[in-house]
Amino acid sequence: MAERRVDEYQPLNFYKKHSIEKTSGFSKFEVDGAYYFCRYIDGKIGLISQAYVGESGRDNGIESVTKNSKLKKRYSFEDRPSGKYGFSLKAGNHQEIAISPDFTSRKQAEHVAGRMSGSVKAAAKPKATKKTAVKKKAPTKAKTAAKASAAVAAGAAFTAADGRRGNYKPLAFYKKHGGSKDGFNRFEVDGAHYFSYYKDGKIALISEAYTSASGRDNGIESVKKNKPIGDRYRYRKHKNGKHYFDLVAGNSQEIATSPWYSSEKTNLAAADRLRRRKRRTKTAGKAAAGVAAAGLTAAAASKASAKPKAKTTAPSHPPVKKVTPAVAPVIDPAPVMAKPAKPVVSKPVVKAPVAAAPAVAAAAAAASTPDVEVVQRSGLPGWLKWLLLLLLALLAMFLLFKMCDKETATPPPALVACWDGSEAKNQSACPTKVTCWDDSFAVSEDACPAQPIKLESEPEPTPEPVTYTCWDGSSVTDLANCPAEPSFTCWDGSTVRDQSNCPVRPAPVRSSATATSLFTAPAVSPINVTRLGSNPEFGDSHALTPSGFCDKLATQYAVNEYDAKYLNYLARELGYSNFEAMPNSACSNATLDYGTTGILGYGSQHGLQYSTLNVTDARDLEAFQITGANGRVVYFMKTCGNYFYPTN
Repeated sequence: MAERRVDEYQPLNFYKKHSIEKTSGFSKFEVDGAYYFCRYIDGKIGLISQAYVGESGRDNGIESVTKNSKLKKRYSFEDRPSGKYGFSLKAGNHQEIAISPDFTSRKQAEHVAGRMSGSVKAAAKPKATKKTAVKKKAPTKAKTAAKASAAVAAGAAFTAADGRRGNYKPLAFYKKHGGSKDGFNRFEVDGAHYFSYYKDGKIALISEAYTSASGRDNGIESVKKNKPIGDRYRYRKHKNGKHYFDLVAGNSQEIATSPWYSSEKTNLAAADRLRRRKRRTKTAGKAAAGVAAAGLTAAAASKASAKPKAKTTAPSHPPVKKVTPAVAPVIDPAPVMAKPAKPVVSKPVVKAPVAAAPAVAAAAAAASTPDVEVVQRSGLPGWLKWLLLLLLALLAMFLLFKMCDKETATPPPALVACWDGSEAKNQSACPTKVTCWDDSFAVSEDACPAQPIKLESEPEPTPEPVTYTCWDGSSVTDLANCPAEPSFTCWDGSTVRDQSNCPVRPAPVRSSATATSLFTAPAVSPINVTRLGSNPEFGDSHALTPSGFCDKLATQYAVNEYDAKYLNYLARELGYSNFEAMPNSACSNATLDYGTTGILGYGSQHGLQYSTLNVTDARDLEAFQITGANGRVVYFMKTCGNYFYPTN
């Protein structure tokens, strides 16, 4: 309670405006120095939080919701103003954690609570008929939304195993669907929208599942805006020892997350590379220009050597084109900035034989020309000359392609993603995967976290403390720690600590109106009552809901032995075994008629008086109705908390 601003709930549109819309899961944000969260279920907000003064307090609230939302008994349903309905989620000590928005019916409120507790399943998808399968209609918006919901649910399942919050998929999912070019890669799978961000050929950031393309694109714009800002990075460590970081917006809303890294150092270095922007220097520009010129010179030389025999040496052009990809990587500014001399000199020298190859072919053709002329002079026909030239050209092409094959590097085999985020040529080459005692993974049992040793004398975990309210309104976990109550002087002059221990006061002057039973009126005229609140039993309760008033009775039942005896007697008369068996659902709002006559309780000693309610303030006629298991109905007046049973 110390980290919450009690009852600071905002309108529903406030949570819709500041949160990221999800099919299911938590969305947290910060506004004007206050921290909030809301929980989505089936694409709509099902729970909202109060304002928290700190981020850690808000996150503890989320953990408490996660723990208690699975228990049906933690939900307290209530009637709200203007005919609306809702519920609150409470912890084991009856402290309120979050509340629902308003619903138009109690059935709707119970359905949403059931979806969160898991007692109500999501609506099944309609099966497609043969007729619709033949027509192959385009998917409707409902089907697209259903696929997106399924994809987000799959992301949530991965989240449970991974330990991170949010609808993230495994790294291999983004490699398979998102492309691998540097920068942002957008894609859609099963109606859900994602993006990944590549840096230097590797994935640097991945997104959650978005229900729309526009939401995904807004996420990308937010990454562009916040990526250069240092304090937008949140560094984390998983329980299996891996490191990663989250990128957040100015309101602390998480935008994207990184892959896993083996150490804190590599994690920090990856975030630092993501923040920096490469700049093209003059040195890099000159080096790139020099390499490009070298490539053009080699191509020109090759073209010149092939020109005299254009028809026979035309096939030599493809090898010349292969020179350009070999030297193209030198243009990358990063290597040139680090070591400017090596990229410019070494690359062209390696590729020199390729550029010279056409000249060798031309020389071979030129050397054979005199022999052709001798053949012609000997009387051979001219077509034989061209046949020989064609054979020489084919031989030159064969030699040229053989040289290219020797210089063509064998492409590296495709790698697969391993369970620990590393890559290998196949799954069998991945590191060994062992499940540790705490459900984390490691390469061997020796690498698992050390398991704590529980001694026989080690005490069991302390249960969650229950908070009690003392007579002065303070809260304690042990009633013995309440401050001492002041002495009370009874009507007869005796002194007691508890007013309920005073002797029973003699009947008033109008003793004929004193009732001796909760439900039986004496055979006398009732006393006219014009005002309530002068001799209360449980105090003013106008600000409470019916469920809240029953909780108030339960508190008095727990701390006051005299009240406990009275409430047990009342519960048994209503058909329950004891007061604890009476549910909060038995309480509801009611308004009595002016002039109603019946048995009216008074004072902390729970006296009874036969009375007629001729009150001057209509507000004094408002009451809480309690319906018994046997059908009998009694009331507690809101102004004074006094018991009332109508007899007319």
